[in-house]
Amino acid sequence: MKILFWCPLISSDIGTVGTILNTVKSINKFSKNKYELLILNIAKEWSLYKKFFYKNNSKLVDLNIGLNFDTLPKGTLIKSRFTYIIISIFSLINFHKLILKERPNFIFIHLITFTPLFLMNIFNYNTRFVLRISGYPKLNFFRKIFWKFSNKKIYKVLCPTLETKKQLIKNKIFDNKKIHVINEPIIDLKKINQLRKKKLNKKNEFGKYVVSIGRLTKQKNHRFLIKCFDKILKLIPDLKLIICGKGEENLNLKKQIYKLNRKKEIILTGYKKNIEPILKNSLFFILTSEWEDPGFVIVESMFFNTIVFSSNCENGPKDLIKDSHNGFLFKKNDEQDFVKKFLKIYKLVMTDEKLINKIKLNAKYKTKLYGLRYYYNLLEKILIK
Repeated sequence: MKILFWCPLISSDIGTVGTILNTVKSINKFSKNKYELLILNIAKEWSLYKKFFYKNNSKLVDLNIGLNFDTLPKGTLIKSRFTYIIISIFSLINFHKLILKERPNFIFIHLITFTPLFLMNIFNYNTRFVLRISGYPKLNFFRKIFWKFSNKKIYKVLCPTLETKKQLIKNKIFDNKKIHVINEPIIDLKKINQLRKKKLNKKNEFGKYVVSIGRLTKQKNHRFLIKCFDKILKLIPDLKLIICGKGEENLNLKKQIYKLNRKKEIILTGYKKNIEPILKNSLFFILTSEWEDPGFVIVESMFFNTIVFSSNCENGPKDLIKDSHNGFLFKKNDEQDFVKKFLKIYKLVMTDEKLINKIKLNAKYKTKLYGLRYYYNLLEKILIK
């Protein structure tokens, strides 16, 4: 059986990249060659991973529409929306021809959903279309209407969190029986072990610190974090905040740090390929996002035995964290609650090792649900229903 992946990218450092790579790896490793995997290379965005796909017995298929990922507009909301439109329009004809040529049994739809769903509604392909919700879905008027119209022909809808499923059911967009929760394949033990073998600097170069890891975007809400941490420093002056990541908010965050005169205490490191050492040496990990679905770095932090302190934002943290059991939650955008909970966690980390270890153990147990084997077993059950 053939599975074709539709997943046009406009950024190479989003969680969906990891989802696709680990999905391919998971199916290849555990299906015993039951599936033939095809990854659509719409604007040459997946060319960088050509060797990876080859090693995992999958095929990169060029759509040949004359677009190049490196030259497409991106970086701001307006530019991104323009790129979405360009990709949707330019790919229609060639994607239709490709479906007729390859005749895949399944098409997995990630991100820019218009093109595959539009074709699905126009033509009667002998293919099952699987809509994979990537990230917290913003259900604007057009998307609601279009998804509801597509409901009859969609085979399955896969959600990364229970909260997203509840949201779709509440809005009555798809038949309830079609909607399934399937955790992201985040924890790849083989890859983690390979990184551990490399000679990397695992020493603590920052002293006593807490860490935040993620793209420097408005979604991640780093401005709120920096503002709150400035208050924390007045109570714990020898503490540091390390922020790892890159993105369009980089310059704004630097200006904010400079204005607060906190260049020594709040450090932007840029992108880090291996986050394990920096997580393990930290007191705890902080996520201040406006929304997450599910929150890859939360799962990774839990796996690396790092306490997680997250906003109670939609949708991932609510699924992943039970407050004070396997992590800690604060009210989103509530400075008073953030500072109060921060100080509580700091005190526990510094004085109650037994309780902290128990919380870490509970968190580590939760990550079993995000392994490659668990993902494949769940996916297989959903596809053959």
